[in-house]
Amino acid sequence: MKILCTHPGRHGDLLWALPTVRALAHTYTNQIDLLLSPAYSGVGFRRLLAAQDYIGDVSIAEDWQIRESAPITPRVPPTLPDGYDHIVHLGYQDWPLKTLPLETYRIASEQLDIGWPIDLDTPWLQPAYRFPPIRLSVGFTDEYFEVKYGVYWLLRKHFITAGKEGTRTLVNCSHGERWKGRSAETDWETAQAWISSSELFVGCCSALHVVACALGKPCVVVEPAEARHHPIFYPYGTSGPRVTVALGLTGQPTVDSRHVIAAIEARLQQGAAA
Repeated sequence: MKILCTHPGRHGDLLWALPTVRALAHTYTNQIDLLLSPAYSGVGFRRLLAAQDYIGDVSIAEDWQIRESAPITPRVPPTLPDGYDHIVHLGYQDWPLKTLPLETYRIASEQLDIGWPIDLDTPWLQPAYRFPPIRLSVGFTDEYFEVKYGVYWLLRKHFITAGKEGTRTLVNCSHGERWKGRSAETDWETAQAWISSSELFVGCCSALHVVACALGKPCVVVEPAEARHHPIFYPYGTSGPRVTVALGLTGQPTVDSRHVIAAIEARLQQGAAA
C-alpha cells in the first residue's frame, strides 16, 4: 500500500508529526512518502527526513503557498500527486487540543486506521553521523534575540573553561539570520549530529528542541515567549527527566541565567548518576 502524508510546516510541528508517520509505516509495513510546502522544505531539512528508515520520498508541492497563520493555512496542498492508495493530511485543523504529537496522531487516525500506537519513548530520528562527545549543545531562534544571546554568553562563561578540552564543552547550533556569524553555522544535519553527540540540549521551545527530543536527548528549555509555555508544546512535561523548563523563584519559566545554570547542572548530575 502506497501512502503519502502532507504537512504545511513549521519545522518543529513536522518533527512532532514524525512519530505518527512512523506508526503508519509500521502499520502498513511500508515507507511513507512526504509532501511539504516550499516554506519548510529546504534541502538539508529534506535530507534529514529522508534519512529515516520509515520515510520514503520527500517532495515539495511548489504551488502550496501557505500563510503563517495559527494554524498554518491552507493545511492541504491545492494539487495532489497521483499513484497513492491513501493521502493523509497532517496539518492542524484548529488550535491543537492535545500535545502536538498526540494531536497529529488523532488527525491522522480520523483519515486512516493506524494499528500501531504512537511511541515517544523510542527515538524517531537517527543522525547520519556524530561528532566527538560534548557536554552541551545550545540552540536558540531569532525571537527575543538579545535575551537569548545574553543567556548564551553567560552559559559560555560558566561552562567553557580554559584548556585543550574547553572548546568541546559547548557547541552553539542556533538557527536564524541574527545568529549568523555568532553560532557554529550549522545546517539541519550538522545540528542534529552535534545534538546527538551532546549530553544535554539547552535552548528555547523550537524545532531544535524537538530534534533533541526526537534523538532521545534530555533538554533544558529556556523560553522567554509566554505563548510557548502552553502545555501542548511539552508532551514529556516540563519537570524532567526528558524536558526541564528552567524556573525562577516564583515557580514560573525564567531566563535568569543563575536558575538556567542551576537547572543545567542538576540535569547533568542526574545523567552522571544514571
